[in-house]
Amino acid sequence: MKTALILFCRAPIPGRCKSRLAADIGPERAAHVYGLMLQHTWNVVQQLRVTPMVYVAEADDAKDVSALFGRSVAVQHGTTLGARMYAAITEARRTHDAVVILGSDVPDLQTAHISAAQQHLETSDVVLGPSRDGGYWLLGLRRDIPELFENMPWSTSDVLHETTRRCDNLGLSYTLVDTLVDVDTVADLLLTSFAGHYAQ
Repeated sequence: MKTALILFCRAPIPGRCKSRLAADIGPERAAHVYGLMLQHTWNVVQQLRVTPMVYVAEADDAKDVSALFGRSVAVQHGTTLGARMYAAITEARRTHDAVVILGSDVPDLQTAHISAAQQHLETSDVVLGPSRDGGYWLLGLRRDIPELFENMPWSTSDVLHETTRRCDNLGLSYTLVDTLVDVDTVADLLLTSFAGHYAQ
């Protein structure tokens, strides 16, 4: 099965990333921490036998991220996170059987986590990587499922529960992989392997 890997990210520029973390430790330090997480994510992705599709949040991010990764990137389209995710997924599904999409703020991400998600897509309609805040850090699909993106309570602790509830209602099989921390605040950062080096 041919699986696309989509990476959503921002440029690690002060004032343009990790606003909640910046409120805790300042925009310069938040951008530094995010830059380290972004580079870690890219290093992990590069170890996989796939060519990632990189989507930046804003057009202003494209030049900086393209220079950082040494490749072209696309800009996310849509008025909500769900719309932007679904647009990227449907584009990838034109040339791939399945899609895995992930963010760039998970310090403890390893290649094994993504490989496990890819393997589970052989038998599950949906694969989710739960995050400790009640959302998810990874989503894998082997079919287009718009219902998982419409009117979702994004950025709340109900996202994972609502996603699995909708899967049940739609008769979709799903698998959960390891729970990880995606970093939005300094409290999150303290729960990760980056804590000793970069938290205040």
